[in-house]
Amino acid sequence: MEGKLQMVTPVCKRDYFGTIKQTVMNDLWTAVLTDGKVTLHMIEDSQGNDRRFPQSDQDKPLTYIALANSFLYMVDNTGKLRIYLIDDNTFISEHRS
Repeated sequence: MEGKLQMVTPVCKRDYFGTIKQTVMNDLWTAVLTDGKVTLHMIEDSQGNDRRFPQSDQDKPLTYIALANSFLYMVDNTGKLRIYLIDDNTFISEHRS
């Protein structure tokens, strides 16, 4: 294969509002951090079934995200860590430093 170009076929096209600060992926999900907010979606979902965080205006802006298996980890600007279980669509833990 040396010297040959391989064609890449996109599986989904997305537009994100704001400046992208961080992107994390696993085999099923993509999470994108833009301007203190996170958009979570399946990689191959073109229907727009996004989940957005924070879910309330009272929640602080997010500064860091991580994705592992079925868990989305989010840290806000006060250092609070929240763990979201994607499969159950719920937060399962919260820790303040």
